[in-house]
Amino acid sequence: MIDIRAKTELGQLLARSKTLLIVFSILLIIANFYLLSATKDLSRSYSDRQNQATWFLFQLSKEFSELIAASRYAHNDAQSLNRTLLKYELTWSRFDLLIDNKEFDTLMSMEGAYEFFIHIFHKYQDLEPTHQMLANADTNREFTHNLEHLYTTMIQFINANFRVKSPVYQSQVAQAKMLNHFQFILMCLLFSCIGLVSYILHKESSYHKQLALIDPLTGVANRLAMMHQTQDRILRGRPFCLYVLDLNGFKGINDTYGHQAGDTVLETLAQRLSHNQNEHDFILYRVGGDEFSIISERTSDSDALFLHKHIHNTFIDPIELEDKTQVSMTTSVGYAKHPEHGNNLNQLISVADKKMYQMKFAKR
Repeated sequence: MIDIRAKTELGQLLARSKTLLIVFSILLIIANFYLLSATKDLSRSYSDRQNQATWFLFQLSKEFSELIAASRYAHNDAQSLNRTLLKYELTWSRFDLLIDNKEFDTLMSMEGAYEFFIHIFHKYQDLEPTHQMLANADTNREFTHNLEHLYTTMIQFINANFRVKSPVYQSQVAQAKMLNHFQFILMCLLFSCIGLVSYILHKESSYHKQLALIDPLTGVANRLAMMHQTQDRILRGRPFCLYVLDLNGFKGINDTYGHQAGDTVLETLAQRLSHNQNEHDFILYRVGGDEFSIISERTSDSDALFLHKHIHNTFIDPIELEDKTQVSMTTSVGYAKHPEHGNNLNQLISVADKKMYQMKFAKR
């Protein structure tokens, strides 16, 4: 028999955990947007202090670094691959502008600058056949390594020749790195929360599905569970025996002592009937007000005799109510075997009910 209180507490815990994780995920999303905005503001403030050529070098470096960051995950999924390919094209366009646009003639007039960027661009173009195969982890690793080498070479040249290492620039780079680190951490936390929420939703769905198959009063399986499980056995052609139990005199207890006393009787009998059900391979169901069913895959005469004895022993001892009153109960039992007595649940229930009522009238 299933502990309803434990199940209820589990459901409440899952609901609270899900709510907290969803709230935390929303806060992380807001924090990520804030960091994106802060990074954007930082880049804008830098562009206001630099001429157009230097700003473009910064943009090229930025696109290149983002390409490297994206390429590390290109082999994980299609979305990451598409993002890497987009960053590759954006970096390509930055090189085109730097080399061919007349607005950067002054920059390119510096000795060795034009030749250097042409050389780097050609090396970058040489990577084009590889970037279409980034779904392969080894190819992706080689591609990223080559990108990092080109990027490092370019940054060293820029730092040596264009003197972008001003205190303001260094301070802003440090802030940008800090923001990027925070953003990376927040993204990891966000993905973790999403994973946990998905897991909790799955567990919650399983919990509600299981709860729908449990009788809330007695904690044993209910009529819906019996219908599903017997239908499954019938479809797979597995033999089983269906027992139907009807309590004799239950209405009198309800009328005399009240419905709360009737609930106590049902709970007590369910505990007794379900005792050792796993050991003896049978399942107890509450299918109606005072009706129970038992399904056993052991269909031999000795197994049937054991179950009848088990059911009989359940009703030997009187049941004590909350006011210490003791009441005695009896039951009428009918059974049907699959496939001997029928090939569908309605036929089996009809046969078992008929035998059960024969026993009930015989007692009367």
